Amino acid sequence: KKHAEAEAKQKNEAKERAARESELKKALQAERDAEARAERSAMVNRETSTWVSAIGEKVKRAWTRESNEVAVCNVYVRQSRDGNVNEVRVKSCEGNASDAYKRSIEMAVKRAAPLPKAPSDEIFKSELIFIFRPN
Repeated sequence: KKHAEAEAKQKNEAKERAARESELKKALQAERDAEARAERSAMVNRETSTWVSAIGEKVKRAWTRESNEVAVCNVYVRQSRDGNVNEVRVKSCEGNASDAYKRSIEMAVKRAAPLPKAPSDEIFKSELIFIFRPN
């Protein structure tokens, strides 16, 4: 009888140990998956930032300064996958920005087309807002 009880106890302990190991493996895999998602997200954010900065730089090169205004502006762009500009609008500016200044930025966006291509479909956004910095 004692032998049967000891054997049952060992089996029970082995089951519990296996269940704990299984839970630990699941937790470890979940942690690895979360780290992989975080790394992927960081990479996408870096690539997106680089791409949007390239758009801003190309627009700045296409811009013709018509006044001494130096307002930093948020510029909305709707574009096709190949970088053709479908719509552009200066959304807001820090400080005072005349209508002529805003129009000069919008014209620069149109002159800069086609805009730099996104490195992948995952990065591409047909609608985006970039920061125009004249200096």
